[in-house]
Amino acid sequence: MSANLEQAGIAASLIMSLVSLLGWAYTLGVKLGSIETKVTTMWEIYVKDALSEARKGVKHGNPKPLEIRELFNDEIQQAIRKLNCEPKLKQHELLIKIEKTVGNQLMKISTERNIPYRTILGAALLVAEGTIK
Repeated sequence: MSANLEQAGIAASLIMSLVSLLGWAYTLGVKLGSIETKVTTMWEIYVKDALSEARKGVKHGNPKPLEIRELFNDEIQQAIRKLNCEPKLKQHELLIKIEKTVGNQLMKISTERNIPYRTILGAALLVAEGTIK
């Protein structure tokens, strides 16, 4: 009789551990999914901000509009254009790709020309999308 109670206790303990583990995994999945959504939303907002800054500089006659040929040499422009080779790449994904690939060069341009980095990134995104040439 005591062996049966002991086995039942072990079985109940294993079942409770499994339920606890599944509950923990579900909670973790929900939390990470929520965080991912927030990060994606923030990136999308950042992309829109960068694009608006770049478009102001390129098209709307700021006192000193951006000249893409002066801003980016041919080598950087080609490197940026090559990054947009995947179909249906979202803007924030493309921006991350640009930053990871040529971010150091863009930061150097930003500091040398005293132009906000987000404006440089926005201009690079416009080049990658083919909006400006």
